[in-house]
Amino acid sequence: MEKSALIKMCLFLLAVTVAFSLIIHGMDKQEIVDCLEWKEQAEQYPNFWLTPSQESQCDYHKIEIDAPIKIK
Repeated sequence: MEKSALIKMCLFLLAVTVAFSLIIHGMDKQEIVDCLEWKEQAEQYPNFWLTPSQESQCDYHKIEIDAPIKIK
C-alpha cells in the first residue's frame, strides 16, 4: 500500500472515530436535558407520569424524578 493512501486511511478512521464520539456525547447530553424537562414537568403537573424507558434513562444519568411509572 502506498504511503499517502495509508495516511488517508488513518485520517479517515480518525475522523470517523471523532464523529462517532461527538454523536454519542451529544446523545448523552440530550438524554440529560430530557430528564431535567421531565423532572420539571413532574413538579409542575400533579398527574405527570413516566414510562419505564423514561425511568431507566433517568436512572442511568442518576436523575431522580418523583413521578409514578405507568405500565400499559
